[in-house]
Amino acid sequence: MNAEGCRVAWRRHRIVEGLLWLLIGAEVLLVAAITTHVVATRFSLRVYLFEGGYLLLVLVLGVIHGRFCCPRCGYRFNAWGPDGGGHNSLARVCRHCHLHKWQCDG
Repeated sequence: MNAEGCRVAWRRHRIVEGLLWLLIGAEVLLVAAITTHVVATRFSLRVYLFEGGYLLLVLVLGVIHGRFCCPRCGYRFNAWGPDGGGHNSLARVCRHCHLHKWQCDG
């Protein structure tokens, strides 16, 4: 992959990772709000439908984040092999070619 393609791939990965962390942080606040008696009894159906869609969005972003391929070697950045064994979402280097996170060759 050329240098520009590498930068684009990392930029997309940063966006997905940032959205995922933002949604996970907001989830904590949302769960706290749902567990309060006033919110849970007054808006129960709408809140739980929103929560279901929200969790589906978190799931989709998590899958996109976890399947990110290394710009250098093309294998999954956070996991060994194509089946995702030994997955580590917080890895700072590629588990195959040891390319550092956010780094581009060339």
